[in-house]
Amino acid sequence: DGIWDVMTNENCHHLVQELLAEGETNMGLVAEEILDTCLKKGSRDNMTMMVVHFSDGTNNEIGGSGATSGGGVLKRRKQRNSV
Repeated sequence: DGIWDVMTNENCHHLVQELLAEGETNMGLVAEEILDTCLKKGSRDNMTMMVVHFSDGTNNEIGGSGATSGGGVLKRRKQRNSV
């Protein structure tokens, strides 16, 4: 409920696509960014998030191993904290 109270399916999809395009490879960080965005939008309901990335096997870099390319979520957090 907490996610869908403040975001549509399309909003959530767009945010995930933006993060991937920015170079994020850690799906755990993608999920955290979506939850942080919902909190920022005022959601106070319970939220659980899981992001699953289906690959065609040509790009083995994407995963939840904790590694990130330095783009995506960490870059956004750094920008938010510097303001």
